[in-house]
Parts: sequence; structure tokens; C-alpha cells
Amino acid sequence: MDLLKWRLLSWGLVKNLLRYKDSKNWHYRFYDDHGKRRTISLQTDDEAVAIQKARAFDAGAAIRRIQNIDLRTGGIQKTIGQYLATAATRRKNPMGKEAAKTAGAVLRRFCQEANVVTPQEITPARLDTSLAAYEKNGRSQQTIRMYAAYVKTFLNWVYKSGHLASNALESYDLPEEKPIGRKNWLRKAEVAKVIGSVEPKYSANAKPTTIEKARQAAEDLKFILYCGFHAGLRRREISMAKVFWFDLDHGLIHAQNMPEAGYTLKDEDNRTIDMSDEHQSGNTGTSSTEVVWVALKN
Repeated sequence: MDLLKWRLLSWGLVKNLLRYKDSKNWHYRFYDDHGKRRTISLQTDDEAVAIQKARAFDAGAAIRRIQNIDLRTGGIQKTIGQYLATAATRRKNPMGKEAAKTAGAVLRRFCQEANVVTPQEITPARLDTSLAAYEKNGRSQQTIRMYAAYVKTFLNWVYKSGHLASNALESYDLPEEKPIGRKNWLRKAEVAKVIGSVEPKYSANAKPTTIEKARQAAEDLKFILYCGFHAGLRRREISMAKVFWFDLDHGLIHAQNMPEAGYTLKDEDNRTIDMSDEHQSGNTGTSSTEVVWVALKN
């Protein structure tokens, strides 16, 4: 009994048990979701049983609170879904799939953490509190600004759709972006040295199939380095690149959306990139033509 009481003390159960002067049963005191103090009878005069009942009551209350939050926030979740669907089909600057994923995640998380049930409850104070938490957790200023923009744009859409009498964030100032200079960069000579150092790695007694795999891996790595260093392609763009992107005769790379493959560029606009002289001429030791076609032939 003493051990059980000691274990439950940290949960605040024992200290909230009480027995009224004219009652033989134990009672449990707690605070409801509105902050009001309540007391219930545990219907037992056995202290050990009372502790177990209080623990079960607390566990059930926690589950009910979660269920209530889910029920209460269902409406705002539906509104967020409608906003994303509308944004994806608008004529001017439609929202892409990746952007919609990010926007949806940010909005849903904000509503959950800020306990927002309806659009009317989105206020500058709640948004400030949410952004302050992100800043405390080490999020970059650019990310914080983007999160604020998602919430502000969403509420503006709700207002313009006629579901709000006023827009609480209409004059809300987005956080300033702090310019951050690039810290991780290489000089051209170092880039050439990195690409030129890529060689197949295999043991002296390696089988022909192992040697071929090593050569292919080296060519793949050179392709990745060429595209990253000399063309500025993003990681996802490199992994999705196709042969028809590369116009080697004119030294151009045409990064393209490929809806048939479910792929959209980050900026959602096709773009043409000039190959650097080194990339086009192969001055780094390997022909760029060979690198591209070997890497993409499959």
C-alpha cells in the first residue's frame, strides 16, 4: 500500500483524494476542462481501490479530452481542405501538390496547437504565440515567415469567401526575413578537384559484375556533382532528371514539370539552365556528354 501511494504521488492522485467527515467513501477532487474544481465520489471506503478508481477516472478524462478536441476541430479541418482544393484549381498561380502538402500540414498543426476550432478564433495574438514557439525551437526566420504567410493567406481566403465578417489578420505584418549569406561554397578549382577525384572503388579480386557496378556508381556520382555544381539543380531535380532535359549540342538543360510522373518543380515553372563551360566541354576530366548519357541511359 505504501509503495503504491508513493508511485502515485507524482501523478497528483493521492493528494486529491479526500474523505468528508460524514461520509465513509473516498472522494476525488479535480479540475474540469473549463478550470472549475469538481469533486466526485469514488463509491468505496478502501483507499487502495479509491486510488485505482481515481487513476482510471483521470485516464478516461484524458481520452475524452482528446476525442472532444477531434470533434471540435473537425470543422476547421474541413475548411482547410476546401481552401487547399480551391487553391489547387484557381486559374492564377494554382498551388502545386508539394506546396499544398506543406500548407496543409502548417495550417492543421497551427489549429491544433493554438486550439483553433473556427476561423473566427484565428487572431494576431494566437499567431504570435505559435510563431514564438517555433522561434524557441530553433526554426529559421524564413520558415517562421512562411508559416505566418500560410495562416494569413488562409484566413484571407475564408474572409473573401464570405464566411467572416472581418479579417483579423488583414493588417498583420509578417516577420522580417533576415538575410543570411551562404556559408557552404567551393571555389571552381576545388569543384574540379572533387569531380576529378571520383573513381570506381573495388577490390583487386573483384568480379566483373562488381567492377561494372562500381563504374556505374562512379558515373552516377559524377552526374550528380555536375548537375549540382555546374547547373545548380536541386536534389529532387537531379533524381528526376530525364535524357530529354539535356540539350548537349547547345549547352542547355531544360528542367521540366512532368505531370505524367506526378512530379512538379519546386517553383512550378519550367526553366532553362545554361551549362557552365566546364560542364559542356568536360574540362574536369570526363566528357559531360558521356556522364549524362551513362547516368541516364537506364
